[in-house]
Amino acid sequence: MEKLYKLSEFARIIGVSRSGVLKWIRTGRIRAINIHGRWYIPESEYKRLVEGGSN
Repeated sequence: MEKLYKLSEFARIIGVSRSGVLKWIRTGRIRAINIHGRWYIPESEYKRLVEGGSN
């Protein structure tokens, strides 16, 4: 199973505000999963951002 980052954890790791990450989710820049009203970002999205890929 793929690691999921909590929204605030993901924001801290990549150096972006929580609201910035939420904006990325809403605009489709990153894929996220909503579980019981909380957002989680898959590790594959982190790797895609770090590697500079757009897929």
